[in-house]
Amino acid sequence: ILNGEEIYPDPRGGEITGLFQVAEGLLVFTESTTFIVFPNTGGEGFQTKTIHPSIGCVAPSSIAMLPDGTTIWLGREGFYAYRGGTVEVVSAGISREIQFLNRARMVQAVAAVDVRERKYRCWVATEGSTSNNICWEYDGEGWTRRTDVRASDVCVTNDHRSYMLAAGVVKPVTGSDINGVWLLDHEVEHFVPPQRTSEITTAWLRAPRSQQRASPTTVYLWLRETDTGTMSVEVERDWRSDL
Repeated sequence: ILNGEEIYPDPRGGEITGLFQVAEGLLVFTESTTFIVFPNTGGEGFQTKTIHPSIGCVAPSSIAMLPDGTTIWLGREGFYAYRGGTVEVVSAGISREIQFLNRARMVQAVAAVDVRERKYRCWVATEGSTSNNICWEYDGEGWTRRTDVRASDVCVTNDHRSYMLAAGVVKPVTGSDINGVWLLDHEVEHFVPPQRTSEITTAWLRAPRSQQRASPTTVYLWLRETDTGTMSVEVERDWRSDL
């Protein structure tokens, strides 16, 4: 920017909620709009362009880039991605879960990309939680979640190890919560992590005949035992969740 030059990406004067560098220039976010700042063709000065007039960013630390160049962040209605000059929603598959985010705590969401597993990880607060108690992971195709660390910040080491470090609280198998800095996905002998809980949500299972009720009456599960534990099954019938 030229000496003394000022740029106002949002003509309405919206507060800037995030900045992130991409190949085309600098993404600039307000809570409700996404802009890009890029050099003039003449090589002197810059200009701005609106990328999306109604999608913005609510958490500056939620912005991160996947190895393929896709930039992901948290907006008011879910997670969004910038690629190929356009913005698109990428959290449609977890839209129901997004409704339970603590909107007053969205600004404290933190994220980083695991370069080894090629996953975007974002810690957010849900329901009445004041800490980021759930981590949503995105690999470019679908979402999974983890709850082993309530992270207040996260980063990846800039060396050949590419370790992901999280600062926050972990609950061990026994005893009270422990606050510290944690190396994710690397277990050591002096710390016993809590037992993990996995969750699988299926699509609607329809009856084979159109004249029958939409939900089947019998569902068979095939499991292969790899560890001890328990399993709970929650059933919804005829598109209702109050059963």
